[in-house]
Amino acid sequence: MSLVFSINKEFVKQEDAKVHVTDLGLRRGYAAFDFMRLHKGIPLFIEDHLDRFENSIALMDLELPITRAELKAHVLELIACNKQETAGLQLYLTAGEASDGVTVDKPNLLILQVPLPYYGPELYEHGGKLISHEYLRDLPEAKSTNYFRALRLAKKIKAAGATDVLYKLNGQILETSRSNIFFVMPDGSVKTAKENILNGVSRRNLVRILPKHLNFEETNISEDILEQASEAFISSTVRAVMPITFVDNKAIGNGKVGPEVSKIRKIFDNHINDYVAANG
Repeated sequence: MSLVFSINKEFVKQEDAKVHVTDLGLRRGYAAFDFMRLHKGIPLFIEDHLDRFENSIALMDLELPITRAELKAHVLELIACNKQETAGLQLYLTAGEASDGVTVDKPNLLILQVPLPYYGPELYEHGGKLISHEYLRDLPEAKSTNYFRALRLAKKIKAAGATDVLYKLNGQILETSRSNIFFVMPDGSVKTAKENILNGVSRRNLVRILPKHLNFEETNISEDILEQASEAFISSTVRAVMPITFVDNKAIGNGKVGPEVSKIRKIFDNHINDYVAANG
């Protein structure tokens, strides 16, 4: 089945979608990016995604060529055209074509509907592994197309049998390359980093709902927490809530998926179901 993409608000078949080779998104990696999940035909948490996309665009000193309302309507129109219940939606605002390779002119707005990455049930039943790496992303509060560090580490991640890489800096735990990380303490409270991270959409929703169910704190997190925590998990648009049981081959707690993370998974699944019911 040939899907429809959007290039600057024009629908085109995916095989015909293109931007010029002088685009700064290609030549300099200069583009804002967002990714949302289509679930049962509903773009989950679309307002949060548009908030983040607009914030990334502002932080990167770009300008959205249409209004937010127009963008939302166009995304919904694209979803209707493609008639899929489950998919990923990629939004890009590149810095546009530049014959001199540096001058930002007219940005290109791209919207692509793509298959969702698949993570098998074993990762949720037994937990994933992370490897750590000293790194702070450029403009960590912005989501961009700059995944250079994660891609450079891809072979190392795969060789370790890991799910992702955990970024840390000067003894502080930050985030993974594509997720936020949370730690469950022995008293059942949950902590997550508050600074120098991307405020993920799943994270935003967990921050809203978890305080209703348990003690929750956004704080600076030292590496000591890897020894102190009884459980851990990551959150993202694709992974939702995924247990993490090992970091650098050292067990978190007893190295097994614990009851608190299992409970949080159910809380978040119910939150998603409530959102779909309210927006269907």
